[in-house]
Amino acid sequence: MAASLFGSMASFRSPAMYCKQCHTIFLYRTKIEMYTSRCMSTIAKNKTKMDESIREFLQTSPHRKHPGLVRPKTIILPENLQKALQFVFKEYSGRELAEKSKALVNYLWSRKRPVEDSEVRRTAMAMAKQLGIQDDALEDTGELSVKESQDVKKKRKRVARELRKKMYHWKAIQYTKEMSYIYAAGRMAANYSAIYRIFHEIKKRNPDFKPKLLLDFGSGVGTTVWAANTIWENSFREIMCVDVSSDMNDFAKLLLKGGKDQGVMTFKGVFFRQYLPVSALNTFDIIVSAYTLMEMSSQKERVNAIQTLWRKTEHFLVIVENGTNEGYKIILEARDLILHGERFLKLKQKDLIKERPQEASAEIPSLEEQEQPNDVEQASLYTYQESDLPEGHVFSPCPHHLQCPRSTDGTNTPCNFEQEYESPKLLSNSPKQQKEKFSYIVFRKAKRKEDLSDSHWPRIVRPVVRKSNHIHCHICCANGQLEHAVVTASKHGKDLFYCARYARWGDRLPAYTPDDDESDSDRINDTNGGTGSDRKESKSA
Repeated sequence: MAASLFGSMASFRSPAMYCKQCHTIFLYRTKIEMYTSRCMSTIAKNKTKMDESIREFLQTSPHRKHPGLVRPKTIILPENLQKALQFVFKEYSGRELAEKSKALVNYLWSRKRPVEDSEVRRTAMAMAKQLGIQDDALEDTGELSVKESQDVKKKRKRVARELRKKMYHWKAIQYTKEMSYIYAAGRMAANYSAIYRIFHEIKKRNPDFKPKLLLDFGSGVGTTVWAANTIWENSFREIMCVDVSSDMNDFAKLLLKGGKDQGVMTFKGVFFRQYLPVSALNTFDIIVSAYTLMEMSSQKERVNAIQTLWRKTEHFLVIVENGTNEGYKIILEARDLILHGERFLKLKQKDLIKERPQEASAEIPSLEEQEQPNDVEQASLYTYQESDLPEGHVFSPCPHHLQCPRSTDGTNTPCNFEQEYESPKLLSNSPKQQKEKFSYIVFRKAKRKEDLSDSHWPRIVRPVVRKSNHIHCHICCANGQLEHAVVTASKHGKDLFYCARYARWGDRLPAYTPDDDESDSDRINDTNGGTGSDRKESKSA
C-alpha cells in the first residue's frame, strides 16, 4: 500500500516519503509515524461514514452521550454487597487471604481447556513416529512373546513421559468452603464488573426489555444475581442459581443475607440448586454462563451445556470467559455452535472445512463425501446431526455473522474487552482501581433483521488513540473485516469526529462503510469479497 501511494525521497538525508495523493512530503523518524499521518485517513478503500439515523439525536444531545457508548465508567460493587463481604471476612487474616486469592487468580488466568482424547492420541502417534516407534508397537495384540511385550511396555512408557512434559494437564477445581471464600476475595469484583458491563449494554440498547426469569449457570458466589438486580431493579420474579458446589451455593446465600446466617435475603425469588432443571418447559428470559465453560472436562460436555442453555433461552444467552486466547476459543466454539450447528463444529475440528462457511446454510460436505475417521479419530467423534437449535443471532459484540476476523488476522491475540472496576477494601495491599479483561458473546433468540436498526454499527476492538486532529479506531465492521479508521473532522465531519473522540474500547461507532449496505448472502456469494484467509486488518476510515 505504501509503495503505491508514496514515493521515496532519496535526496533527503532524513527518512522521508512523498504522498502522491496529497502531494505532501513527510519527514519521519520511524515507519510508524508515517502510517499515522493524517493523510492516511483519506486512502481507505471503504470510507467510513456517519450514520444519518443519529443526526437528529445529536441536535438535542451532546456527543459524549451518543447511543454508541455502551461501556460504563469505573464500576463499584453495591453497598449492601460490600458490607456483607466485610462482615464475612472480618475473621480472616488479610495477608493470608491476599496471598491465597492472588495465587488462585493467577492460576485461573493461565488455565487452559482440557485436552481432548483424540488430540492426545494424535500427539502420541506423532511422538512415537519421531522417536522411531512404529504405530503397531503401541498396540498390544496379545500374541507377543515375553520379551516383545516388555519392549512394547518400555516404548509406551517413553511416549507417556514425553506426553506428560508437553501436554497440558487439566484438573477440576474443588470449590470447598475455604476455596469459596478465596474465590470471592480475588474474583467477585472482577466478575461483577464484566457481567454488569454486558447487562448495561443490553438495557441501553433495549430499554423496553424487562426480564422476569433469570438462570445463572455456574452461579459461583452469586455475582450475576447482584449485577442483574442492580441493572433491572425490582424486575425479576425468579432467579435460579445452578452450581455443582454446595459450598459455593451456601456462600452465595450468606452474602445475600448480609453475611449473617439468620439474616433476611436482599432479593426475593432467588433459588439455588446443584443441577439444571430437566424439563424443557422451564425457560428463562435471560441465561448467563459466566466463567463456567472452562471448568468442564471436555468439548462434548461444553457442547451439551450450550445446547441445553440455548433451548431454555427466551430472549438472551450471555457467555463470558477470561480475556485470554483459551477463553476466546471457548467463545468462538459457542458462536460456531449456535450459528452453524454441532455438525459444523465437529467438521471444523477435523479440518474437513478449510474455509469456514459464512452462513448456517452454507454447503457442508455430506457424510458420504467426508473422509471416514480412522481408529484414532473414532474415539472423539459422536454422531453428526443437523442442528435443530432455535434460530438466533449475535447481539453483541459482533456486528455480523461472518467468520471472526480476529481468528485469522495472524496476530494470535484474542477478541477481548476491558472494564475498570473498584475492588472492595478486603485486601489491604490490592490496588483500589483495577481492570478486568474478558471475552464474551450475547445471543438473541430472534432473526437479525427483526433486531434494532443500529446492529450494523462497528465495534471498537482495541484502545482508542486520540491525537489533536485525528483519532485512531480499530473497529470490527459489519462486512466481517477489521478496519483501522483514522477519523478526522475535515474528512468525516465534526459529528463522527467527536463521537469517535468520546468512544472507548468496547463501544460502538455510529458509522458504516459502503459494504455494510450489502446483505450477508450477497457478500458470501461475491467471489471478489475475499474469504477468511483474506480478512486481514486493513487501514480504512
